[in-house]
Amino acid sequence: MSDFDDLLREVIRLGQRLAEVEHKNANMLRVGTVEQVDGKKGYQVKFAEEDGKAVPSPWFPHPEEGGTAKSWKPMPKGQIVFAICPDGDPRQGFLVPKGGFSDQNKAPSENLEEHVETYGDKFKKVTNKDGVTYSWGDKTSYKFGKDGIVHTVDGVSHTITKDGIIQKTSGASIELASAGTTFKAGGLKHDDRNIGKNHVHGGVMPGAGKTGDPDA
Repeated sequence: MSDFDDLLREVIRLGQRLAEVEHKNANMLRVGTVEQVDGKKGYQVKFAEEDGKAVPSPWFPHPEEGGTAKSWKPMPKGQIVFAICPDGDPRQGFLVPKGGFSDQNKAPSENLEEHVETYGDKFKKVTNKDGVTYSWGDKTSYKFGKDGIVHTVDGVSHTITKDGIIQKTSGASIELASAGTTFKAGGLKHDDRNIGKNHVHGGVMPGAGKTGDPDA
């Protein structure tokens, strides 16, 4: 064997080693979308190669907390994720779920002055400088702010502030404050008897006599 043969073998070995390192490096951090979901196995991710073909991944475990404080936030199909694979081996990898938005999973807001969390298309939590609002669909909400709390269900609201409590429906309201209680609009009954502003009494007599009970 000549020195040239030894040098050639070393060059070939280094070339193979370099190709291996490049392959591992290319697979250490990858971006893909969730393709399959399983409660026990976790997630299978679809990665795109340079030729445009989708490459299925091994199953990645759920990226959750598993200590004394536990979490469970399953990711839907189509969610963009980062896959971090030590030594370039996806079988030893784990997922980082915050990979951004897509046409399939759009951003819940474009307002840079608020933090938004949603679950499906019904539950929504919005935090901003005015407070925190929880909403379920478009008819039920809780709003917690520096001035008080407002609970709304299908047009009926209950408001608590430092000045008192206000309950409203589409046709009437009740206000409880330090100055007293105020009823606005609607009727007022006690034990099914009308005691509102338009109630009448029976047994009315002149003088100091007492009236009868309010008419029903």
